[in-house]
Amino acid sequence: MAYIQELNSLICAYSSGTILKYNNFSESDGDDNIEEIVSITEGIIAASWSPNEEHFLIVQGDGKLALFNTLFDIVSSVNLDDNDETYQPEQELTAENTSIRHAQITWKGDSNIFAVNYSINGGFKCLTRNIRMEVIKGPARADKDTVDPKERNVFSVSERPVSAHVQHHEVVDGQVIKYTVKAMALPFSMMPSGSLIAGFQV
Repeated sequence: MAYIQELNSLICAYSSGTILKYNNFSESDGDDNIEEIVSITEGIIAASWSPNEEHFLIVQGDGKLALFNTLFDIVSSVNLDDNDETYQPEQELTAENTSIRHAQITWKGDSNIFAVNYSINGGFKCLTRNIRMEVIKGPARADKDTVDPKERNVFSVSERPVSAHVQHHEVVDGQVIKYTVKAMALPFSMMPSGSLIAGFQV
């Protein structure tokens, strides 16, 4: 739910997929003041307006990420998950481990970058994108082959689904290194500068 100045209206998005616009607050309440502007048949898991109120981002029940403008036309739509490091090699894909049931959206202050933290494959995964829906990888992603696994905070937390109860392992110089990464849990928030504030499962 958010009041959008340009529309002079209160916009409410419901998990059922219905998005309503409430107008004319100075007048008596009535059905004439309520308008259904969008109905998403797949349902809505999460929704958020950009800080400049020019874009409305929705995580749909079918795992799609949709970006709307203030006229509620779809600007772009992609799969929320990028399918990178989401599943183990040869892992069987089922409705249980591919479904997304929980998600939260946060925006950077410039309204050009956002992050979505969502549950998938038994853990949480967090991806940062720009409004062109391009995934922005953290620096730890680029040097993941040379960084100590225990120090890969960005890669481990942000770009693969992790759970507080899952222990990961890697083979380095013939030795198996086991380590547990902490799952970024809801809620979380992006500061105007772009830094993330988040809680972890312990």
